[in-house]
Amino acid sequence: MVLQDRIKVMVPSYFAMVMATGILGVACSLQEWHLMAKLFLLLNICLFTLLLIALLYRISKYSANVLADFHSYERGPGFLTLVAA
Repeated sequence: MVLQDRIKVMVPSYFAMVMATGILGVACSLQEWHLMAKLFLLLNICLFTLLLIALLYRISKYSANVLADFHSYERGPGFLTLVAA
């Protein structure tokens, strides 16, 4: 599958991955595992940046699909993970 096709059908809840790495980073920091916390922070920044670029590209090229996701009761709540990320 081509990258553009994957972006076209991208699930909005992928931003939950950013939330999860943030939670793991905070947990590592609380356990005083500072190296792991910094690695999770770096991974978090990379994931958030890549997903945000993919979402902006998806909005610009496939706005009808994004709008359909907003109206979907299955995929719509996935956009809330963007706010929490």
